[in-house]
Amino acid sequence: MPALIALGAEVVVHGPGGRRSLPLEAFYLDYMRKDLAADEI
Repeated sequence: MPALIALGAEVVVHGPGGRRSLPLEAFYLDYMRKDLAADEI
């Protein structure tokens, strides 16, 4: 993952409210915690 973060990778998340994208470093909040709602994939 560090290489992807250094390259500025983004995560695209889809859910009932639509889609959103965010930087990979913002997606991982902590160990085993992600910025992902229960109804998003």
